[in-house]
Amino acid sequence: MEREVSVAEDIFAGGGEMGGLMRSRDWSQTPLGAVENWPSSLKTAVRQILTSPYPMFLWWGEHLTNFYNDAAITALGKRHPEALGRSASEVWAQIWDTIGPQTAAVLQEGRSTWNRELPLIVERNGYPEETYFTFSCSPASSDGSKVAGVFCTCIEDTQRVLGDRRFAALRELAAATIATKTPAAACEISAAALSSNPDIPFALFYLLEDGGRSAKLASTIGLAAGTIASPESIDLTSATTPDNWQLQPAIAAGKTQILADLETKFGLLPGGAGAQSPRTAAVIPLVRSPETLGVIIIGVSPLRALDGDLRGFFDLAAGQVTTAIANARDCQQHLCLKVDRPPPIAPCLQIESILSSIRDGFFTLDRDWRYTYTNDRYCELVGMRREQVLGRCIWELFSDTVGTEVWVEFDRALREQTPVQFEYFYPTWQRWFDLRVSPWNGGLSVLAIDITDRQQTAAALANSQQQLQSLIDAIPHAIWVMGASQEFRFSNQQWLNYYGVSFAEAMASGWDRVHPDDKNSIQQQWETAIAAGVPYETEFRWRHCDGVDRWYLCRAVPLKDESGKIVEWVGTNTDITALKQTEAALQESQRFNQQVAETLPGVLSVYDAIEQRHVYINPQVGKLLGYTAEQMLEMGSEVIPKTVHPDDIPQIAAHLERCNASKPPEDDRNSKSASKMPAANGAGSSVARLSSAERQKAGCDNFGSWNRYYRSQAHRTATATNQSNLKHTNCSLAFSDRPN
Repeated sequence: MEREVSVAEDIFAGGGEMGGLMRSRDWSQTPLGAVENWPSSLKTAVRQILTSPYPMFLWWGEHLTNFYNDAAITALGKRHPEALGRSASEVWAQIWDTIGPQTAAVLQEGRSTWNRELPLIVERNGYPEETYFTFSCSPASSDGSKVAGVFCTCIEDTQRVLGDRRFAALRELAAATIATKTPAAACEISAAALSSNPDIPFALFYLLEDGGRSAKLASTIGLAAGTIASPESIDLTSATTPDNWQLQPAIAAGKTQILADLETKFGLLPGGAGAQSPRTAAVIPLVRSPETLGVIIIGVSPLRALDGDLRGFFDLAAGQVTTAIANARDCQQHLCLKVDRPPPIAPCLQIESILSSIRDGFFTLDRDWRYTYTNDRYCELVGMRREQVLGRCIWELFSDTVGTEVWVEFDRALREQTPVQFEYFYPTWQRWFDLRVSPWNGGLSVLAIDITDRQQTAAALANSQQQLQSLIDAIPHAIWVMGASQEFRFSNQQWLNYYGVSFAEAMASGWDRVHPDDKNSIQQQWETAIAAGVPYETEFRWRHCDGVDRWYLCRAVPLKDESGKIVEWVGTNTDITALKQTEAALQESQRFNQQVAETLPGVLSVYDAIEQRHVYINPQVGKLLGYTAEQMLEMGSEVIPKTVHPDDIPQIAAHLERCNASKPPEDDRNSKSASKMPAANGAGSSVARLSSAERQKAGCDNFGSWNRYYRSQAHRTATATNQSNLKHTNCSLAFSDRPN
């Protein structure tokens, strides 16, 4: 059992919720048997789906045992988690007639299948649901390379397909109702435009009459007029006449009411293609403040839940119908359809002069969306003369804007009598506009400001800022900006990389993360820099989020305004931990070399051939020549005449001259020689000299310094004599110890 648990943990590890469910399941009670006996191909296949970010199913073996990952849970709905381990044909029984043959093709022929936005009726949330899936079925091989299962990778397209479908319906509705002549015609045209949308299995369009005391049926979708569910007239004031659709409460509330249990009230109703009878309907009053024009009743498809998206679609459709009815009624009242429209009344000359002089486009529309005034700038924008624009419907002139944000916002401004302002990009002209719409009794006034240059400048600025940000983040230093009051303003990505916390978090912790030995000094330096308004530079240790202290070099400069007042500080922090470690290692190396040099039995010196002086001499010079190291260093260029025997000076001078050549002979770069050196007390001393040349700097052919090591020849001769005597003594002892 422990072996099975261990194997299960390995296979299902990291699989999220489904990995945990699979790990806790007793697979020995299923057709697959214990996990430890699973073929390696099955284990690999399960790991593959668990680690995939896409919704995936695995159907394995003769029983098509169902596995799936976390991303596929949504597709199952309420059938999760019971679907795990069951046969795929049971899990997907409702659609097995569609996917079953594809599964068989994969298992029997080893060929993959592909489906794009396939419509499927799936019951996963308590009701048959209209769904759309893009999915593929591909073979899953066994250890023997035979097909033992099916991989099913799926993407649910339901929301996107429904969204596209609803947007197309609203666009068609808007275009169809632009030129309606009467309120009844507006209802008929609206019904025709919406009749093909599966989200609306039926709809009833009622217009209010007699001052709102009755409702007359103007058009229908999916229902014939005059049935129990579609009375041609409803008396809204009678207590005896049934108001089964509850129109009066909806009108009184002025907002959508949801009516349930339709089958009990009306019997079976049309539910769309092969669907059940709708159970719910939305009763939506058609309101153009301050009056209600009518009511639209929309049945909810039994294949869809009445969620926020569907409610929004119904509200938008009702809003368009309201606008169409209102426009048609206004035209009818003013006889706009029977007689030629009189030319617009010209504004007074003073107003005309003002409007013509402004640099932005300005126009007015009546309630029928027809132009009543345009200024010169607007005519320039649209590229037409004023007489070509006046009296025309804006949605006819710019039909490509129907259903867009312009259409929606203009309609909202007129319907709700509220000002709106928004920015809009018009693809046809490749121009940006700031549109400011104000309602008035006769329609709308619109100020159209061309902001293309501003938008392009903003885009260029945003791009430049992004490039600058990328550059700043790429710099291998932590860059920060702080206000004059020490408030955080900016830090780059390297700050987070350096410290493991954001600049704001670091500021919040104050100086607590600074090493205790550095805290007081750098805090005092910072306060001094702030008080004096001078640049700040210091080195300190900071406790990283991993608990390790690291060295940083901090530099900050104040930015001042014209009056000299500090407005902010800009600083950089550089990780110098490696440099500090290198410096410490170098100091240790120098200390060691110093100890070695001072313990040598001979004299070690470094001679600068360019300046002709010693730069270092170890203390042994006193024993050999009687001079102190300080005296030798003070001799400067006189060191050779004072410390070398006159007979040897020409030899040494020639040696130095050859070595100072651009390419001295190798024998002169590293040489050994013997010479006599006068001591400070006047006595002479023969010494052995070992010299080596070093370049003054990298890339320079001349040799600027010499390392010399001197050792007394007398000491060497004495040592040799002692060694010879010792050897002779040992030899004598050897002969004396021989037996007779």
